[in-house]
Amino acid sequence: MKMMNYTGKGIGVAILDTGISPHPDFGNRICAFSDFISHKQTPYDDNGHGTHVTGILCGDGTALSLIHISEPTRH
Repeated sequence: MKMMNYTGKGIGVAILDTGISPHPDFGNRICAFSDFISHKQTPYDDNGHGTHVTGILCGDGTALSLIHISEPTRH
């Protein structure tokens, strides 16, 4: 995709799933949220699947800088 100069910039997507939890990878890019079951107004995801799917489609990798991988352990 990079060779063809596709970036996804300016593209919007709608995801109908279990919800979305705010996450560093989404920054301030959650533009709208609707809860058709509990009618909550604030984004949440009590299952995690919607946040996972959104991360695949829209995550920018910011949270990767927050992960610490420990040194290999000796057994």
